Amino acid sequence: MIGAFELAEWTESTVEMQDGDLIFIFSDGVTEADPGDEQYGEERTEKLIIENRGKSATEIVNCLMEDLNAFMGDAPRSDDITILTLKKVGK
Repeated sequence: MIGAFELAEWTESTVEMQDGDLIFIFSDGVTEADPGDEQYGEERTEKLIIENRGKSATEIVNCLMEDLNAFMGDAPRSDDITILTLKKVGK
């Protein structure tokens, strides 16, 4: 949760995105997905995003969900999976 705790300090800033820049925000349900022997993890998530960075935001999310579902197999899901992906594309 962003900004949900009073102890957290946040600063506001502005960043100009260039063509191809990507913002990828996700809930812990992605990295903590666990079929029983290991979690999906931050490293695996980052690697998949980097490998697919040339694709559209929708395609990146689809690639992640396909890989995550293959990783989980038939194991029950125990947490929500929330993903927000923004990608700057040329005019």
